[in-house]
Amino acid sequence: MSYELGVALGIAVLGTLQAMFYRSSLPDLSALPDHARTAVVESLAAGSHVLAGAGDQEAQVLAAARNAFAQSMQVTSTIAAVLLVVAGVIAWKAVPSRRGPDLNA
Repeated sequence: MSYELGVALGIAVLGTLQAMFYRSSLPDLSALPDHARTAVVESLAAGSHVLAGAGDQEAQVLAAARNAFAQSMQVTSTIAAVLLVVAGVIAWKAVPSRRGPDLNA
């Protein structure tokens, strides 16, 4: 049960961080209509759907949103890797090991 809780919390926390980094990296969207702005802020997938086949300005916003998504994924992945290393070090130090000449006995 603790494993499942840890997985669920990890996904929730990292997903929230990724969304936060994505939204903070978006360019100025004030030139877009309200529905398009809402879609781009909601997710890259929704923004891509709304802005597909639109004009030059929308294509530039979509490219910037893709860049923001990629950057946010890189930052979130780095945070996850650091947390994994920290958890590994804690487990290595905290979990007792039986060291001695007679390990197979």
